[in-house]
Amino acid sequence: MKSIDQKNSQIQHLEEEKAVLKASAAAKAPTGRVPVQFNPNQAFPEIEQIITARDQAEKNVLRQVEENRRKPRRKKPPKTPTVETGARHLLGFVLQQHEARTPGDAAYAPSLEQSVQKAWKASFWNFVCFDYVISYAGRSKPSIGFPDARLWHQSGLSLTEVDGQFVPASLVGDIHSSSPKMTETIACRTLLWIILRILDCVVSDGQVSEGQQANDRVHQRCRTTCHQGMGTAPWEQVDEYLRNWYMALPDTFEPCLRAPQPFPALASSSIRAPLQGFFIANPMGATALPLYHFSRILFLLHSHVTDETFNAATGSRRIKIYRQFSRQINHHAVEICSAAAGQPPPAAQMHLIQPLHLAGLCLDSQEQRSIIKGSLVDLQRQTGFPTERVLKQLEEDWDEDYD
Repeated sequence: MKSIDQKNSQIQHLEEEKAVLKASAAAKAPTGRVPVQFNPNQAFPEIEQIITARDQAEKNVLRQVEENRRKPRRKKPPKTPTVETGARHLLGFVLQQHEARTPGDAAYAPSLEQSVQKAWKASFWNFVCFDYVISYAGRSKPSIGFPDARLWHQSGLSLTEVDGQFVPASLVGDIHSSSPKMTETIACRTLLWIILRILDCVVSDGQVSEGQQANDRVHQRCRTTCHQGMGTAPWEQVDEYLRNWYMALPDTFEPCLRAPQPFPALASSSIRAPLQGFFIANPMGATALPLYHFSRILFLLHSHVTDETFNAATGSRRIKIYRQFSRQINHHAVEICSAAAGQPPPAAQMHLIQPLHLAGLCLDSQEQRSIIKGSLVDLQRQTGFPTERVLKQLEEDWDEDYD
């Protein structure tokens, strides 16, 4: 009896709990309205656009990175400083040392300052030599600027202003004065300045010729721009520079000896006399004279291109000009060969490579070309300066003449 009452009590308790659960479920049941859920993308549609664009950009970047990874890497060529950059860097160092000098400071004794100045000048003129070699070989404008009078003055070549342009003072002196001769050092430095000026005119005239094919008016404007600071007749000025330089040469630059060289092929020719090699005892003179003839050939080859008198000449007059022109070029080319045959010292031989190359382009006989080739081979054997590239270029040009 007691056990039955306990079971009934448990059942009643379970039914009460069940009823409570039903009532709770009924209270939480939906009443027919769906609760509104907040969607930030619907409230701010621009957010979704930004996210989409960002994802697309990330994909593009990843794809580009993957493509670059698969491509072979190319090393960027190192930036090579120009000749003018190196010269200006050295000039800045010299001026800085000079300005930092204080009176009575033992660290800046006169001997030390003179050593710095000598080092600067030697380095600068090495830069000038590199500049004319690079400009001639690459048919490009020289890097060292002409209007910078301070740069040239600090290097030991004083410039003076004449008709709005800076010219070496050694070229504007009175040649009829009591002492018109230049010193050996000034003569060499002035000639290098003239060579750079000639190469600058050569490149400028090349740019003018290209412009002339397009438009004559553009040609005139380009001519004015290219020869800015050179006046209306740059080649006439170059001719005057070369004449003044040659008339003011020091006596030590004169050849000491001229002797015929044993070249049977030339000696047996009824047209050409045997080559006479000349010897100059002064190394600076042995360097300067071939470069002078080199400059003269460049002047003759390029000045007639823009010579209005030559262009307006008649047929017979042109023939005479051609003959005179050919004789002058042949004379200067033979003088270069004679300088090489004179066996100058190694310090002068290194400056014969470009003159011999130009002379080889001008001389047309097989005998003369053999002399040029032999001189370049001997130059490399005696000094160690490479001449294979110059020989290869000459042989290619000579082969074209025979085609």
